[in-house]
Order: sequence, then structure tokens, then C-alpha cells
Amino acid sequence: MTNEEAKELYISAIEAFEAKDYENALSVFDQLDAERPNSRHVTYHRVICLTKLGRKHEAKSNLEKLEGKLNAEKTAELKSLLEPDAPEPSLSETDSSFAQDADGDNVLIIESAFPKSLDETTITGHIKSGTFRTGDSLTIVTSEGMPIVAPIARIGTAETPLKMARAGQKVIMLLQVEPNYVVPGSSATSISQEESYAETMVAGSGNDSAPPSTASQLDGGLLEVDRQIRGGDHAGALGKLQAHIADNPESCAAHRLLAKVYLEGGDAVRDPAKALEHVRKAYELGGADDPVVVDLLAQAMAANGEAKHGLRFLERLYTSTTEFAAKGALGQRIIDFRTRYELGHIWEFSDSYGDVIFESGDIQEIVRAIKSDTVPKTSLCKKDRIGEWRKVEESIAREHEAIGALFENAKGGSKSSMLMYIIIALLAAIIVAVLMMNFGGAGPEAEIPTVTP
Repeated sequence: MTNEEAKELYISAIEAFEAKDYENALSVFDQLDAERPNSRHVTYHRVICLTKLGRKHEAKSNLEKLEGKLNAEKTAELKSLLEPDAPEPSLSETDSSFAQDADGDNVLIIESAFPKSLDETTITGHIKSGTFRTGDSLTIVTSEGMPIVAPIARIGTAETPLKMARAGQKVIMLLQVEPNYVVPGSSATSISQEESYAETMVAGSGNDSAPPSTASQLDGGLLEVDRQIRGGDHAGALGKLQAHIADNPESCAAHRLLAKVYLEGGDAVRDPAKALEHVRKAYELGGADDPVVVDLLAQAMAANGEAKHGLRFLERLYTSTTEFAAKGALGQRIIDFRTRYELGHIWEFSDSYGDVIFESGDIQEIVRAIKSDTVPKTSLCKKDRIGEWRKVEESIAREHEAIGALFENAKGGSKSSMLMYIIIALLAAIIVAVLMMNFGGAGPEAEIPTVTP
């Protein structure tokens, strides 16, 4: 989805919201949430819509995503919405909530903006708080109030690019965003790549006593339907699931199975758009921590041409998973997903402090970075943001000959230097031996010749 398409969706959602058509507004905000999962604007409106539609357990879960991202007063106002007979905030109040910067955010104040191309903008500004890194994404707000994601292509000038900039610094940045979206005088926030992947979108299951991962488990009535699906009878399972959901609209398991039917069924049944609709519902109803639901969501998004966004959901779940075996299985699933949908592979490189200093999927770019010592040979690296940090020489250098050659050259240079030192030492020893032989008879007891006058 392009920024222009997102902007149009946002405007239509706001129009529905102002008209108190919360169901249609929520539907559009849900689409935007899949594209802009870190947008406070979208999440804020979703909380209000969900509350007005009586889905307060979901509203509560979405409200948790805003903790620490709004000032205390505005957060308290949102919480009050969950109380009976809560007053509805006006749209102006909603918009003003984002003018305040939350403590702990990465906040940049934009001072000026200059077009570099049709889709690139150079900005100047000062960092109010936090740390910004090349490769992070800014969230900026257009003059119409639309949140837009603007990746940071470069910090500093082309001649002296920087890896990061911290609070108190004045900076120049090159952003990948259309110039007309950038408003001088406005503030922009950022979540670093590492942190954004660590965030998990958690939705309540309606049963606070049960872990979210159990929400899509099958009860007796759905076990038979599951066996039908496994046996390939998707058409037979379709009618039963539709009837079940009509009676149990909040059943995470039923929505998951129906999504599976629409995704894997034959031509008469297959409907990727409906599959995505139902698996998103399962995700919201408690499946956010369930690997089966998240994997199905990723597959459904890929079937709808959104494989990159599907990958992000798998990566979020991977980051939040702590159980060793589950983490390993998810890591393999991410690798398989990247391969299946030709998303390529990403290598991250960290310094001795554990900060990611470089990331790229272009092997030649990585070679240049190592040659120029932008990435020291002593760095640690990680493939596809999964697994443990490993030495460059023991990981990527073994997979790619061009990088391995850099370490072979280094070893060759060390061997040559050692050989040169040995040769010099031998030559020095020979010279000393020759000198000793030439002057060997001139010891203290040698006869001193006399001269007769």
C-alpha cells in the first residue's frame, strides 16, 4: 500500500468516524493497522470504535499498545471510555492527543524540508529525545493529520554519513517520503528496527484467565470439522464453520479454521481475501501469541500480495517467544517463508556494545562495508534477525565466497608479514656471524705487532 492509498483510507475512516459509523470506520482502521501497526493515530481511533461497538475486551488490548506513548491525561481519558456511559471524545480532542510527546519516545523536531526527488526529502532538525539510526523509520504526520512512515535512508551528509544521532544533536536526514507530506515545525517519532520487531500486537481473547495461545484450540464441536479439512473436504467444512460462527461470532478457533478453508480450498472455495478477513479476526480474538494463527495470517497476507507485512508478524512473534524449542521452530518458519516468497535474506552486524551498526541484504554492499571498515571484521552478525549473534568469519564469510576472501586475504597478509620477519631475522643473524668471523682473531690475547724505528 502506497502512502497516497493509506492517506485516502485514513480520510475515509475519519469521515465514517465523524458520522459515528463506527463499524465501517473500524474496518478501514483495521486495514491501516495492518499497514501502520505503530501508528498512535490509528490505534487511538480503533480503541474508540471498539468501545462504541461493545467490544471492550478488544478495546482494552489495543489500549495497552498506547501505554507510554501518550501523556497521562489523555491515557486516562481513553481508559474512562471503557467505563459504562462514558462520554464520547470529540475529534478535535482525539487529534490533539498526538501533539504531546510521550516520555521515552524518540522525538525529532523537523525544522526545514527540501525535495531531493519525487519520493525523497532532505530534512534538518534537532533531536528532542532518544536515538535515531539509519534504517529506522520515522512516523510523521501530514498537514491533513495522516500518519506516514518515512524510512531514514541516511543521517548526515553524503560525504560524512552517520550511523546514529542522539538527543541534543542537530541533524540532517534523507527520508524516503514524498516532499509534500513533510511539515516543517512538526515533530516525528521513531521506533528503531530492533524495537519495532520486538513489539507484539496482543489482542484479548475474551477470557482473561486463559493464555492467548489457547484461544484457538479446538473444542469437541470443531474437532470433526478440523478432520474434514485435513482430509481435503473443504467444501463440507465451509458450511459447518459458517453456521458455527453465526452462533459463536467470537470463536477464535472457528475463524482460524474458516480462514484455512478459504486459503487452502479448491477453486470453488478458495478466497484469499476472505481468508485474510477471518484470520485477522482470529488474531484479534486472542490468537496473537498462537504460532498457528500467526503463521496462517502471514500466509494469508502473502496470498493477498502482502508477503513483506506477513513476514513482520512472524518476526514479532519470534522476538516475543522465550521458549527455546518454539523459538527454533519459528526461526525455521521465517527462513522458509522468506525463501517461498522470494523475500531475500537480511544480515545484521553489531559492534562490541551490542548496537546494530549495519544491515543489508546486498552481499556486494556488505563486502564494501567490511573493506572500508564500516563493519569491522571483529563484528558479530545475525541472519534474518533470528538465532544467535556469531562472528562474521564463522557465519556469513562461510556462506559467501566474496566475504570469505576478505578473511583469507587477511590471513595471507599475516602469513606474508610473518615470513618477512623471519627472513629479516635470518639475514641479521648471517650478518652478525660474518662480522664475528672477520674479527674473530682480534681478541684481547692476539699478538700486537711491533714497529722498529
